[in-house]
Amino acid sequence: MQNSEENEVVQQFLDQVCRHIKVKKMHPEIREELTSHIEDRIEELQLRGSSN
Repeated sequence: MQNSEENEVVQQFLDQVCRHIKVKKMHPEIREELTSHIEDRIEELQLRGSSN
């Protein structure tokens, strides 16, 4: 499985979110935070045995 930072769908989602944030210097922090939440959710689902 791809790391969420390498996943194109995740990157597209993060790009869409950042388009709505006018303070560009916050983009890296926002991307990092959201990526962390996505990875946590992926891990949780994997532990439950879900492939979604």
